[in-house]
Amino acid sequence: WLDWRGFQFVGRISYSMYLFQAITVHSIQRNFTELPTIIQLLTSLTLTFAAGTICHYLVERPALWLKDRLFRRTSSGPHSYI
Repeated sequence: WLDWRGFQFVGRISYSMYLFQAITVHSIQRNFTELPTIIQLLTSLTLTFAAGTICHYLVERPALWLKDRLFRRTSSGPHSYI
């Protein structure tokens, strides 16, 4: 069941979600105190997932692509870089 694409996607965006979870949870708890706790939780999870996904596609993937382009290994040795 770990081969399920949904779990794999969450695994890819998990670091981005980690970066945003404290901000979203705190913001929801502070600004929406009148909402039931379960609604606050679901809203926080949804916003954390959305922010993590956006960050993954707009920051992480381009940064990893750039890293691969800048530090491409050459065939002259295992630790040689262009």
